[in-house]
Amino acid sequence: MAKRYTPKHMVEFEYATPHSNPVPVVWKAKEYGAPTKENLEAWRVAMNASFKPGGANAVTEGPGDIFGRLIIPHISKARITITRRYPKSGFTTFVVAETKMPMFEVV
Repeated sequence: MAKRYTPKHMVEFEYATPHSNPVPVVWKAKEYGAPTKENLEAWRVAMNASFKPGGANAVTEGPGDIFGRLIIPHISKARITITRRYPKSGFTTFVVAETKMPMFEVV
């Protein structure tokens, strides 16, 4: 029988550009550090940099604007959540850290 595993922390984020709804990803504490606001902001900036041409998650195809230019995704909001299971009330989700992009950010 397979063992069930529930990730300790999840990252939920939103794009500032028109793209499909992203799937939450697991916060890897060994790779990204403790789930703090500062580490979450560093993760958001690094992910946005990886979407640019030549990055690990570079976008080569996808929706374009009215002039036919490629739209590169840009994460505007992100939060780290943790889900706890309580015997009587079931599952409850708590926000551990949250960050938003500044009003003006050079992309």
